[in-house]
Amino acid sequence: MSLKNLNIYFVRHGNAAPATEGQDDRRRWLTKHGGLQAIDLASKIGHGFHVVISSPAVRAFQVAAMVGRGEDIDVRDSLLELPDPEGKAILERMYAELGHAPFATYMQHTDAGTLVRFAKNAAKEITEILMRKCITHTDVLIVGHGVPTNAIIGEMFPTSEVQMLMLQTQLGECGCIRVQVDENGFASAEVFN
Repeated sequence: MSLKNLNIYFVRHGNAAPATEGQDDRRRWLTKHGGLQAIDLASKIGHGFHVVISSPAVRAFQVAAMVGRGEDIDVRDSLLELPDPEGKAILERMYAELGHAPFATYMQHTDAGTLVRFAKNAAKEITEILMRKCITHTDVLIVGHGVPTNAIIGEMFPTSEVQMLMLQTQLGECGCIRVQVDENGFASAEVFN
């Protein structure tokens, strides 16, 4: 069984306060600017979402609450920015080396396998949730983090159009990739950055 009749909005969190020494990265909140970014995104895409899924990071949860407009939020550790310490360290090193590069550049990095393993697990969990909760013609909001979100999209939708868009894109703060899945399971995508 495959996903059908869905509009899935994959969103990166907005501008977040810098981490303070010893602070858990998950505790970083949106800045005032980040809140305004979320409000702007909500005005562009916001409507009645049937399912809202978020990383447990405060900044992602805040965006999910603002754009999802009060819907219950399903919080998933699998959407964290690589949930294990080793993965987090690898991703931080990749960010330092590659910066705001298109996702394809990240996939050429020697540590890209870590991203792929993370994405496979997260994509499997998200797909299972959507298969369970999304009966028909459902709008879904998923809020996470930049590069990992691209990796999840790539795993969930390996069609050439979605893959090409995802590889060429690096989501900006509160950036969004909408994937539309038709009644035949064919996926197309567009970026709101």
